[in-house]
Amino acid sequence: MSLPTDLGRVSTNERRGFYWACPRFDFPRTVDALVTPFDWMTSAGLYSEVASSLDPKSLTSMARRQHEFEPAPSLEKCVAEAVYETVRLSVLSNAPSRLHCLWAAKDAAAAIDFALKHYPITFGENGMGQGAVPVSTADGRWVVLDMNLFRLAAIGEDVTANEEALSKLEVTARSYWSGEESEAPFHEVLCDKLWVWTTFLTPAGSPPPFAEFMKKRTGGVHES
Repeated sequence: MSLPTDLGRVSTNERRGFYWACPRFDFPRTVDALVTPFDWMTSAGLYSEVASSLDPKSLTSMARRQHEFEPAPSLEKCVAEAVYETVRLSVLSNAPSRLHCLWAAKDAAAAIDFALKHYPITFGENGMGQGAVPVSTADGRWVVLDMNLFRLAAIGEDVTANEEALSKLEVTARSYWSGEESEAPFHEVLCDKLWVWTTFLTPAGSPPPFAEFMKKRTGGVHES
């Protein structure tokens, strides 16, 4: 399956053929097999403080108080996500937010590669629980971007250095949301929803498109 050539274009057309990298097979999902997102970033106290005080002086103060916060997410991660979210609102506001979206990849190999690098390895009764699951984007928004244009910047106790770090992050974030590519791109798919449509495979074949499927499930009424 080939990805669209124009990265950074937001779509609401259902797309099957993407894969979701899950840290284990018993991932949370609804009765309709929609993957349940986990907003771990926005629930972090450090992120809330960063997002409300995204300026060099405030970040310098936070760097001095890092011991007061949980080790993850790190200050650098929180700052990067806050900057990228701010830039998204001005460059590609209709795209899913990194703070609340689900991620998918163009194929199973890419999904597993991502999972091995960014998720902790988990083991169950049958061995390693890492896996890639076929998904569709259901009736939500989705956009393909280059993950390698999402970068962190060192944040410390020097106000001038922090000001430079924020400036560089803003430039890179603008490239990311504009659909540009790095020298070694890794295409990630940011999605509002992920539907594990293979849950409803039958001897007769695949389930219909998500909207039609949900209308049948709800007696003709479906709200996206």
